[in-house]
Amino acid sequence: MPSKNAITTSLFDLFKVGPGPSSSHTIGPMKAAYLFLQQLTQLPLEQAQRGKTLQINLYGSLSATGKGHGTDRAIVGGLLGWQPHTCDPIQLSGLMKKNEDTYEVQFQGMKVPVSESSIVYHKGKTSFPHPNTMIIRLLDEVGQTVMEGEFYSVGGGFIQQKGHETEGTTHRLPVYPYATMEELQAHLRAGNLTLSQLMIENEKALTGISEKEIIRKIDQILDFMHKAVKRGIRAKGILPGSIRLQRKAPLLYERAKQHASTTDSFLIFLNSYCLAASEENAAGSIVVTAPTSGASGVFPGLTYLMKYHFHYSPQKMRDGMLAAGAIGWIFGKT
Repeated sequence: MPSKNAITTSLFDLFKVGPGPSSSHTIGPMKAAYLFLQQLTQLPLEQAQRGKTLQINLYGSLSATGKGHGTDRAIVGGLLGWQPHTCDPIQLSGLMKKNEDTYEVQFQGMKVPVSESSIVYHKGKTSFPHPNTMIIRLLDEVGQTVMEGEFYSVGGGFIQQKGHETEGTTHRLPVYPYATMEELQAHLRAGNLTLSQLMIENEKALTGISEKEIIRKIDQILDFMHKAVKRGIRAKGILPGSIRLQRKAPLLYERAKQHASTTDSFLIFLNSYCLAASEENAAGSIVVTAPTSGASGVFPGLTYLMKYHFHYSPQKMRDGMLAAGAIGWIFGKT
């Protein structure tokens, strides 16, 4: 019998591409701000022309630690039309360097300024449905609200807008519905399927895209992961932040190369690769949530080792991604 609580979330919602250091503080807010921009472009012209300023209200940890996590930059980037998976992390890190830095948000022929003074950091407890709340308002010349969007950054880069379903929600049904490991195993036995076959069929049903496109997107996710590792083992210097933490992955990688002939050297390489991706996340570079930005180091490190040390085939790598998605969503349900 089909599970009443079947997993209906795509693999590509588990593995998201975007800037670090926090999926809740950077990827989510950037997506929310970008969505608000799209909604501004759909306003009736007469209403849009009333807008003169923007006000951004942050609550919960978006307020408490948002400045240090780059939430302000992420929001401005989203309002400028940038998206997490395509934005330039160097350009992103250059935003909001000074309090007087001002940017123009453009829609319907309008140019509305946004700057540090546009952001209000609210302290204390709130009564919103989720503590990490962000409210963006377009205001007229006397401070009256022309349009408002209330968003929640609910974790893992997922967002929800008040009055709308949570991002990633779909009313499509998987071919093989499951919510537990027992249900998943039952489908595999009954259909004489491999786990990869089951996951591909479910992805096709949930996303509406072809198997060829699913494979292409999996390979693209792996490529983003491995680029983060490659950048991280080369990058040197101090990570952003007040504690001035020195990057350690390049040093660990060099140490691994010195012990490459030993039987357990792969463990040192693995540590350097995982740390490399994690340090790229801390630097605000482009990483893949797995399932969050804070956990973005282990999976890239493992798959990088499998590819470049143990020479796993592309198909084995894809199989691993699909298995990770299957198990990841079961854990997410519990």
